[in-house]
Amino acid sequence: MIGTVLRGRYELAIDQGESPLFHSFAARDRLHGRDVGIRLIREPYAREQDFIAKLREVASNLAGVQSVGLERLFGVDEAADAPFLVSELAKGTPLLERLRKLGTFSVPVAVELSIAVAEALQTLHGAGFVHGDVGSHTVVTGPEGEVKLQMAGVWQAYSSSGTAGMAMLPVMAPYLAPEIASGGMPSPASDVYAAGVLLYEMLSGRYPFYAETPVAMALKHSTDAVPNVRMMNPSVPVALAEIIKKAMAKSPLDRYRDAGDLLSDLRILQDALRFGRTLTWPIREESKPTPPPPVAPKMSAIRQDAKEEEDYEEPESGDIPGWFKSLIAFFAGLLVLMVIAWMVFNLKKPATVQVPDLTRLSVTESLSRLEGMGLKLRIGRRMSNEQIPKDQVLDQNPPANEKVYEGSSVSVTVSMGSKFVDVPDVRGLTVDQAKTMLGSLDLGLEPDVEMVRDSEAKPGTILSQEPMPKQKLQRLGKLRVKVATDKETPEEAKDARTKYQYTIRVPLTGLETRIRLRVDLTDARGTRTIHEQEHDPESVVEVMAEGYGKTALFRIYYDDELVAEKSVEAEQAVEETNE
Repeated sequence: MIGTVLRGRYELAIDQGESPLFHSFAARDRLHGRDVGIRLIREPYAREQDFIAKLREVASNLAGVQSVGLERLFGVDEAADAPFLVSELAKGTPLLERLRKLGTFSVPVAVELSIAVAEALQTLHGAGFVHGDVGSHTVVTGPEGEVKLQMAGVWQAYSSSGTAGMAMLPVMAPYLAPEIASGGMPSPASDVYAAGVLLYEMLSGRYPFYAETPVAMALKHSTDAVPNVRMMNPSVPVALAEIIKKAMAKSPLDRYRDAGDLLSDLRILQDALRFGRTLTWPIREESKPTPPPPVAPKMSAIRQDAKEEEDYEEPESGDIPGWFKSLIAFFAGLLVLMVIAWMVFNLKKPATVQVPDLTRLSVTESLSRLEGMGLKLRIGRRMSNEQIPKDQVLDQNPPANEKVYEGSSVSVTVSMGSKFVDVPDVRGLTVDQAKTMLGSLDLGLEPDVEMVRDSEAKPGTILSQEPMPKQKLQRLGKLRVKVATDKETPEEAKDARTKYQYTIRVPLTGLETRIRLRVDLTDARGTRTIHEQEHDPESVVEVMAEGYGKTALFRIYYDDELVAEKSVEAEQAVEETNE
């Protein structure tokens, strides 16, 4: 559909993926010359007029609510019987995708993102609206750290459809507050709860509650204790763990009063992190209203209460208020809906399999094992490790032995091996050959290659390298090399006629026995041995020599084994010949 123009106005440019209800695109609004988001409503919801009408009403009501971190809804339009929602374009990556790739965020980054979400919620709540669907699937993060909270208030349209709520339940279940799972309606308190779940997810890389079905997960929010995020990520400060615990309190009365209250604690924590301060809990002293002293009731009031009690009669069954009947019907209908959702999901759900342990297996072995079980492999990230060889699995999510559905993906962290590489010997190779060899080891060559005239070496081959072979070099590091040439510059020709004096000091450290030290000198006229005799360990040998050229290369051998190469600048010119 890329390139399609809707209503002669909206040109679809980038496919941003699908959700249970929408197919999203980045588009260009030709009329206003701006980028917008287009969400095409999928079948069968595109034919549900009540759903479309309610969605249009929500978009109209929220059109005036503006905040930097809140996606603006412009309205609902229609082209060739295909309705679509038009909104501000949120540029960036969905937080859900970033979590899948990175696993977890650092504490400062998670706090910063949560502050942005809380700021957007504060604006929304201040305007009298509830988001109702806060989660990693409705948060987009930009390249500069900007955050955009999407789909505010759209939950109101789900009740106008026969099946939209059931379709969205798997997506919303990880963030549902206990009161919603019990039949309540979304509120600012439930938005605070979802923000707490989202913060837990960013710090731990997983949901606080997990179950095989959305309904079972929703029930866990009501019954299971809030887990301590520090059990999953010990680097989380105690104060931050308590903030999450308070935001996720079972009772709305025990949570933060609103998004602004949560925002205050997050900002105080952020300042403490910046300046390295440790906070104690609670971060702020909350003032609680003091109850008034009990007042003894007057006797006249007591008599009046007694009279009212005598006059009171139990209402007959036919006198039950209508609103109470409606409330009972609502809860009964909700219970039936949850049971139907559970039945439909369990009839259609794929089989569950137990995730195998992939740690220390190669990527190829892991892929083969997962494919045999109907699972998929996804490489989340690669990192250096001094113990685990290259291309072996370091960690996985979900962990081993956890049950997942067939077709699920297992995200793995793969070892890049040691961050240090044994330097190979590239002497005698051409530059292109050396680049090929080094590239296979995640190494490279410095771009500035020094050309050195050498009458014995084949032109174009490497004469010397630094670091030397078998030494360690950090992965992605580069070697400095000198390459042989048979061409002589005027300066080199002059140097070849001028005799210079060089001095080199060779410390014989780290030796246990006497060795035969040999020093070869390579200058503008070739290579020759200038020193060869035995020496005791821990001594320093000073070798003086004369040669041709302002720079000479000295090769140092211990018992005929090359141990070092060193370029030495001439100390002074001795004489110039007329050759």
